[in-house]
Amino acid sequence: MNCAKDCGSNNSTCTFLCSESYQSKAIDNLMRCMFVDHKCLYLPEPDALNNAVCRNPDYLTVEIDHTKLSGTWKVNYGFNPDYDCFACQELTFEYNNTDVKNPIWYNAYYDIINVKG
Repeated sequence: MNCAKDCGSNNSTCTFLCSESYQSKAIDNLMRCMFVDHKCLYLPEPDALNNAVCRNPDYLTVEIDHTKLSGTWKVNYGFNPDYDCFACQELTFEYNNTDVKNPIWYNAYYDIINVKG
């Protein structure tokens, strides 16, 4: 928390670096309590970079050949300055058509130089 206080209100890269540098189950529980369980705090309105517009996705649904989705993918540089600071990003998708509740698993792997160096 002491690290993140110096990030300011509009520097999500700094905030993320702090959260990755000082991981703690106690902080995870605190954030869940504030944002999820009791809704004491709210995330800011979307901005030009982070704007997930709510919409009815029915007309956007496409069939995906899961055999082509499964596997490891490299992340392209240049789409989001917050994520461009992570080196060697790999995303892994695994599809399991027998698991109706969780048919797709996603893992993100990346290298990051934390605030402690």
